Amino acid sequence: MIGEILGNRYKIIREIGSGGMAWVYLAEDLIEGVRVAAKVLYPQFSEDISYIQRFNREAKLAIHLNEPHIVRVLDYGATRDVHYLIMEYIEGQDLLEILEEKGPLPYEEVLNIASQVARALEHASQQGVVHRDIKPQNLMVTAEGMVKVCDFGIARAVALPSLTQSGFVGSPYYISPEQAMGEHVDVRSDIYSLGIVMYQLLSGKLPFDAKSPWSIISQHIASKPPSLRLSNTELPEVVEYLVNKAMAKRPEDRFQTPAELIQAVEDVLSGREITAVKTPVPEQNIAGLVENLYRRAVEASQAEEWQRAVNLFNQVINLQPDYEDATERLAEAGRQARLSALYAAANRALEAKRWQEAIDELSEIVAIDAHYKDASKLLTSAGLAFSESKTRGKLKALYRRGLEHFDAREWSQAIDYLAQVYEVDPNYEEVAELLAEARRRSRRTREAGEELARRKPPSFGVRLAIAAKRVIFTIILLVLVGLGLAGAYVLYQTYQQPPLAQPTPPVDPLADDYQQALAYMDRGQWDQAVSLFDEILAAASDYKDVVEKRAEALEKQELTGLYDQGKAYFEQGEWDEAIAQWQELRDRDPGFERASVEDMLCRAYLEKGLLRVDNFDEDGDLRHLHEAMVDFGQGLAICPDRADLQEEKKLASLYLDANVAYKTADWDEAIVKLNVIYELRAGYGQVKEKLYAAYVSRGDAYAEEKRWELALADYELALELEVSDKSAAAEKRDDLLEKLASLSVTPTPTRGVPTPRPTATPTRIAIKYPAPKLLGPPNRRAFGTTLEPPVLEWEPVGELADDEYYSVLVVHYYPPGNPIYWTSGLIKETRVKLPEGAGYGKADHDEFYWWVTVHRATKTTPDGKPDGPSISPKSEVRMFFWGP
Repeated sequence: MIGEILGNRYKIIREIGSGGMAWVYLAEDLIEGVRVAAKVLYPQFSEDISYIQRFNREAKLAIHLNEPHIVRVLDYGATRDVHYLIMEYIEGQDLLEILEEKGPLPYEEVLNIASQVARALEHASQQGVVHRDIKPQNLMVTAEGMVKVCDFGIARAVALPSLTQSGFVGSPYYISPEQAMGEHVDVRSDIYSLGIVMYQLLSGKLPFDAKSPWSIISQHIASKPPSLRLSNTELPEVVEYLVNKAMAKRPEDRFQTPAELIQAVEDVLSGREITAVKTPVPEQNIAGLVENLYRRAVEASQAEEWQRAVNLFNQVINLQPDYEDATERLAEAGRQARLSALYAAANRALEAKRWQEAIDELSEIVAIDAHYKDASKLLTSAGLAFSESKTRGKLKALYRRGLEHFDAREWSQAIDYLAQVYEVDPNYEEVAELLAEARRRSRRTREAGEELARRKPPSFGVRLAIAAKRVIFTIILLVLVGLGLAGAYVLYQTYQQPPLAQPTPPVDPLADDYQQALAYMDRGQWDQAVSLFDEILAAASDYKDVVEKRAEALEKQELTGLYDQGKAYFEQGEWDEAIAQWQELRDRDPGFERASVEDMLCRAYLEKGLLRVDNFDEDGDLRHLHEAMVDFGQGLAICPDRADLQEEKKLASLYLDANVAYKTADWDEAIVKLNVIYELRAGYGQVKEKLYAAYVSRGDAYAEEKRWELALADYELALELEVSDKSAAAEKRDDLLEKLASLSVTPTPTRGVPTPRPTATPTRIAIKYPAPKLLGPPNRRAFGTTLEPPVLEWEPVGELADDEYYSVLVVHYYPPGNPIYWTSGLIKETRVKLPEGAGYGKADHDEFYWWVTVHRATKTTPDGKPDGPSISPKSEVRMFFWGP
C-alpha cells in the first residue's frame, strides 16, 4: 500500500498500526496538504456486501460528528475494492500507554478524563450513534491533555460481538452485559465500558480477568468487581460509588445519559453529594419482593427466557446479594443467554453465507459448550463451506482472466487460466468448451503462422516514415536510371569510366544490446534484461518492441520475486506469509513455475494444519481442530490427489469428534474414536494419553456403579497403552482387586493371553475372552461391484454363554465429510454380510475400517435388542476399499 493514492487524493506514507478490522496508515491529503490517518479494511470485510453497507452508513453518520473530544471522520470511499476511512491524524498517547508508563492515576485526573469522554458520548448519542468499543486503546490524549475518542464510524463486524477472532466488536474486558448477551445496546452500554476504564485507571488492574473470554464475560454478567478501596484506602468513597454506578449490571441502574455522569463528576470534584436515583425499598418489603423476583427468575429459566432470567436474578442480587443460589443461577442464565444469542447470530450468518462470521460465532459456542445443540456440526460445515467459497472465488477470478485472454486471442495464456479452472471443476460454466476451443485455435495458429498475421499494425508515424522511404527510393531509382543512361553514353564515348561504388548499409548501434537483452530473457535473468532494455529506451524510446519486451521482463521479475519470497517464508516456517505470496503469484500468472508452486502451497497448507493440531494439544481449544480441517481442505482444493492431506484431514476430523466426546464425558464415544486413530497412527497428537485417561475415567464410572468387572477391564486396557505414567490405572486396579477380595468377589478368569501387567492374583482378570481373530477379507482388500458385497468373518473365541454376543463395528471414511459408523448390534454369528446401510456401494474409492469384540448383554435397547459392555479386547483393525 505504501505510495498508493486512495480516491485520487490520499497518498499512503507508512503503516502506523492495525486492529481487528483494518490497517492504519499515515497518509497525505494531496489537496489540503495535511496529514491524515487512513483506515483500510481487511479484504475479508471488503468482500462482505452487508458489512460494506453498514460501513458506509456508519461512516456517513460519523462525518456529522463534530465535537472537540471526537477524532473527526473526514472522508470514506473505495478504490479498486479497497475500502477506506479517512480521519484526522492525532499525535499523542492512548490511555493504555499512559497507564503502562505511569501506573494508577490520581482520581481527580481520572474523573477529568471520564468527563471529557462522556462529552464525546453525549454528542454522539444525540446524533443516534453508539460507539460499542470504548477501551483505553481508543482514547487518545494529546500533548495539551485533551482526550479524544477514536473509531467512531467504524462499523463493527457483527451485531453480536464474537470473542474468537481479532474482528470482534468490543473487547471482552470492557464489554457490557447486555452487549455480551446480544441485546439491543444504547449509550448506557458505552457508559458501562467507560466505568471499566475508570476502574482500570484508578487501580491499575481490570475488574474482571480470566484465561478464557467466556469466563470474563460471565463475570461481567454475574460477579461484583473487587472494591477499589481495598488497594487504595485513600480513595474517597463517593468516587467508588460513582464508578460502581457506571458499571451497574442492569442498564437502568447506571447513569442514564453521559450528561448525568458529567454532572456526577462535577459534584464529586466540587465536594457535593451525588443524588441517588434509586428509591430505597422499605425493609419490611424486601423479603417478599426478593422471593417473588427469585421465583419469576426461576420460571424464566425453565422457559429458557434467558435474558429475562438474567434481569430478574440481577434484581434479586441487588436487593440481597447472598440469596439462596441466585448468583450461580445468574451465571448459568447469562451463559445460556450468550449461547442462545451466538447460535441465532451464527444461523443468520449461515443463511446469508457469511462463512467467516458464522465460524467465529460457532467457534465461541464450541469453546463454551462443545455439546451445545448442533454447533459442532455446523462449525465443521461452515469451515468446509468457507474453504469451498474461497475456492469458488479463485475459480471465478481465474475464469474471468481466462476469458479476457480468450477474447484477446492470446491462446497460450487463456489455456493456462482455463486449465486451472478445469482441473478443479470440469463443469464450471463453459470452461470445458472454451478450453478445447483455445487449444484448437492455438494449434491452428501454430500451423498456419497466424501469430505473424496478428501482429499489431504500425503506428501512423511508422507508416509515414515507410511511405517517405518509398518516395525517396523511387526518386533515387529514377536518378540512378538517368545516371546509368548518362554513364552508358560516356562509356560509349570513352570506354574508360570506372563503375559506381556500392553504398555502405547503415549500422544499427542498438542491435547487439537488443539481442543480448533477449538472451537474458531466455536465461531467466530478468534484472539484467530490464536494465539493458532501460538503456535501449534511453537511447531510442521507440526502438523495435522494447517497450513490450521490457514490460514482459518486468512482470517476470516481479513474479520471480513473489516466488522467491514465498520460498523464503516457507523455509522459515511462516506458512501464512508463504501462502499469501504464492496465492498472489497464482492469481497473476497460473502457469509460472506451476508444479513447484502448487506443491509448496499444498505443503504449506499441510504444515499449517499440523501446527493447528499441535496448538490444540497445547491449549485444548477445539477451534484449532476446526481450523486445521479448513487448512487441509484448502490444500486438497489445489492438490486433490495428495494422500498426506487426505489422511491428515481424516485424522483431524476423528480427533475433533473424539475430543468433543472427551470434553462431554461421553467415554464410550471417545474411546471408540480414539481407538480408530490409535490403530491408524498411534503417535498422533495426544491420542495415547487421552485414550488412557478415557479408559480410567470410564473405569471410575463403572466402579461407582459397582460394575466391578467392567471397571477392572478398563483399568487393564489403560495399562496396555504405552504412556509415561500408568500409576493411576495401576493403583485403581489394585485397590479394586483388594476391595473385591474383601467382599469375596472373584471375577471371571481370563481365557487366553495374560495381561501385560501380571499381579499377585493373576486369576482376577475382568476380560473373559481374548481378542477375536479375523479371517477375512484380507487387509486392504479392494471391492468394485455391488454383486460382490463384503463378507466379514472371524474365528469363534469359544462357546459363548446365553448372554454373550459378538459385535462388529464398521467405520466408513469419505473425503467430503466426517466418518460414518455402522454396527451389527449384538449377534451370535461369526460371519456378517455388509448391507448397503454401511455405506457400501455408494462410495468412490472410500475406506472402511472394521473390528470385532465380545460383549455381555446387561440391558436391552428401547427396541428390545440386547446391549452391554465388552468382555474382550477388540480384534485387530482391518481395512478394505470400495470404488467402481
